[in-house]
Amino acid sequence: MPTVQQLADLLGVPCPPHPERELHSVNSLDNASETDLSILAADKYVSQYKLTKAGGVLAAKKIRFAKRPEIATFLVDDPDLALVKVLKLVAPPIPQPASGVDPSAVISPTAVIGDNPQIGPHVSIGHRTRIGRNARLHPGVVISDDVVIGDDCILYPNVVVRERITIGNGVIINAGSVIGTDGFGYRWDGAQHAKIPQIGTVVIEDDVEIGSCVCVDRAKFNQTRIGRGTKIDNQVQIAHNVQIGQFAIICGQ
Repeated sequence: MPTVQQLADLLGVPCPPHPERELHSVNSLDNASETDLSILAADKYVSQYKLTKAGGVLAAKKIRFAKRPEIATFLVDDPDLALVKVLKLVAPPIPQPASGVDPSAVISPTAVIGDNPQIGPHVSIGHRTRIGRNARLHPGVVISDDVVIGDDCILYPNVVVRERITIGNGVIINAGSVIGTDGFGYRWDGAQHAKIPQIGTVVIEDDVEIGSCVCVDRAKFNQTRIGRGTKIDNQVQIAHNVQIGQFAIICGQ
């Protein structure tokens, strides 16, 4: 686990007291122990800092407070962004499929897979589909016909990508999401709800992350589009022909 000195080097700030102290995890001020790192990001939490048992604290420079000498207090411009760096360092690794293609995967002979794939058990890839380099497809992923997926994409278990969908580079789609279901289109014909064929597509641009159990509907015609860098929470539905711009945040439900 990182020491106080190593964290100071990582954050590019002066090393506080106790440089050899190891910090094993991250916790809130009120729940932290002496082996935990915590965060002081607003004035309203100064009272918790005075009582915390944390071994280290990331504290905003703008806050006025008396540093406790027994705590390794790192003064940073933005504690939340500093915490991102720390969490990347200490986070346990996420299990990934083994390199190569699992023998149980079913891949069309007309599909094209880029270099260095990690394709897990029971993955299905359809006809004429093209997938870029460094694809990580977890167990149970289903990718239909005529799909284009860019480089460095991760699809977690049981993701479904329907036919004629385009996905950019560096896209992450979490477990159980479905991309390209028919848009909800019906017209009353006097006797019943007549289904309107949904002949459009879905385009997901680069660096999008989609949470679990998200449904992104196929356009009636033209395309449903999710702009570059957008992050979508769990249990969101994106309806047919919706256009989402760049770097949007879409919250759950």
